Amino acid sequence: MTPETDIYSFGRNVEIFADIIKTFISQSISCPEQNVQVTLGQLKCLQFIYAHEKVHIGDIARNRGISYPAATKIITRLEEKGLVLREHDPSDRRNTFVSLTECGQLLATQILPDKIQRMKELLAKIPPEKLSALQEGISAFLEVSLADQELLEQYCLHCGKDHDETCLICEIKLRITQANV
Repeated sequence: MTPETDIYSFGRNVEIFADIIKTFISQSISCPEQNVQVTLGQLKCLQFIYAHEKVHIGDIARNRGISYPAATKIITRLEEKGLVLREHDPSDRRNTFVSLTECGQLLATQILPDKIQRMKELLAKIPPEKLSALQEGISAFLEVSLADQELLEQYCLHCGKDHDETCLICEIKLRITQANV
């Protein structure tokens, strides 16, 4: 096998891995009690709003790496589904705050435990030594990939109240900050 074939094979496997993870994460993004379904992009917006409670549409656009009009379109769809509320900033009516409705909060809080449970079930099928190697490999890949400040900001989840002290992105940001001091 040539190095080019190995890289091609590796790249193909990474694409398949990414597609499976995306599909896995987006399974059962619905709230049957409220008869509501959302897309993966809408869910990520809901989770961002949930983590930060009350945000501007511009914050959502920056976090998702999308344009302001695209963020507005997502918020409009979520509002039509009864998941978010918009209110104008009393100090500047050009700014609009977005917050979750009760149904939006329910959906945001129900989906995460479900995703975690599905992930636990999947990972339980991997032998411990291979799981450890997978974790190390993913961490190494992310560290090298996210050394670029622009990419780091693009993928940072700005997790708000759900901040995790073991977040690899936070660790990388801290290292970069300390290196620049």
